[in-house]
Amino acid sequence: MSNTDNHFHNENCWDKHGNLAPDFVDQLKQAFANLKIALIAAGTEPKYVVKISTFVVDHDELKLEQLTSEILAIWGKKTPAQTLVPVPRLALDGMLFEIDAIAIIPE
Repeated sequence: MSNTDNHFHNENCWDKHGNLAPDFVDQLKQAFANLKIALIAAGTEPKYVVKISTFVVDHDELKLEQLTSEILAIWGKKTPAQTLVPVPRLALDGMLFEIDAIAIIPE
């Protein structure tokens, strides 16, 4: 039995209707919800994520605290490797958060 890995890139913060929440916390929660959907669709789940990269517009300590809270809610104390990249902006106006993930897909 072997495993493969898959890169889930640019999981963004739009809801299923294409709406972008106006604030950081809602975008954060939506991006992680979208990541979970993508993981399940690929045949894996959050516990198989080995690395995440997060991109935060106008990063500060409050946003770090909110991000940490969301990560701990999903992974508990066994978090994947992480890189946080503070950025001045993302691809589109109004985007405040984005996440990339690498996950193992068990066979």
